[in-house]
Amino acid sequence: MPNKFKADLLKEKENNSEGIAAYIVALMFGLIVLVVFSIFAYVTKDIGIETRESDASRAFSAAEAGVEALIVGGISAGSGSFDNDRSSYEGNIGDIAEGETEYNYPKDLKSGESAVLWFVSQDASGNLTCSGEPCYAGNSIDVCWGDNSGDDPAVEVSLYYDESNPPSNPNDFSAVEVARVALDRDAGANNNEFDDTFTNVPCVIDGTTYQYGANIVANSTNFGQLGCSGAGCLLMMSVRVLYNSSPQPVGFRVSGGSTLPSQGKRYDVVGTSAGANSRVVVEEPYLPIPPIFDAAIFSPQDIEHL
Repeated sequence: MPNKFKADLLKEKENNSEGIAAYIVALMFGLIVLVVFSIFAYVTKDIGIETRESDASRAFSAAEAGVEALIVGGISAGSGSFDNDRSSYEGNIGDIAEGETEYNYPKDLKSGESAVLWFVSQDASGNLTCSGEPCYAGNSIDVCWGDNSGDDPAVEVSLYYDESNPPSNPNDFSAVEVARVALDRDAGANNNEFDDTFTNVPCVIDGTTYQYGANIVANSTNFGQLGCSGAGCLLMMSVRVLYNSSPQPVGFRVSGGSTLPSQGKRYDVVGTSAGANSRVVVEEPYLPIPPIFDAAIFSPQDIEHL
């Protein structure tokens, strides 16, 4: 083989080796660049997610702080800022069910717990009043309970009224009386002598369908003859759920050309942080009478042991 041909062949092999090496280097460089960009994109995305989560958390905290500020401040609306104006809130206070004829109690009740429907308004000091405030003037109330889960709960309905119309003297409850009825479809099985003959009234309130419903009519022979009528006669209704193994809903519907007064306060606040928004709505119904008072002895003077 001529020396020139051998030299050309060796040179061609060297060129091929250099080309392969250059290709491998370029491929490795491309892979390194791809990996670096992937890591950069991942880190950037992760930082963005953490930033959004942080902003959302700050916005939620601002909304919660706004609710607390409205409750403590006792104002109808307000706004504020935190973290050198990085986070802020705007909120207002509304009335629950005021001017409505239907009301779903906001909490499902365990056995023995009660829901309350107020027929008179409460002023800023908690006094009952109808002076310049709405009060229910009718006498027909549908009580709705149970969630169709097969739990078959019973209820004890207590109607508190005052024939002296206490809203004109909000601190005098000496004439308050109570009428009660207990309703249970399984009264025979439970051996409790509750009323099991009540007519079941269909109850669908604001999208909630109830298992049972009963119409309670004040001033009727089946519930007790009240010596008063109109606004200020009925004070409140307490409904205690019994025999349920899981929490059950309770709702109310009134009729007779009159609507409900406020059942409590609704705090609606929107928190904002760097473009992230979070809304917190808290409903705070007026407190019910503690169950212990249903079986307590009341006396305007000290009770003496003889």
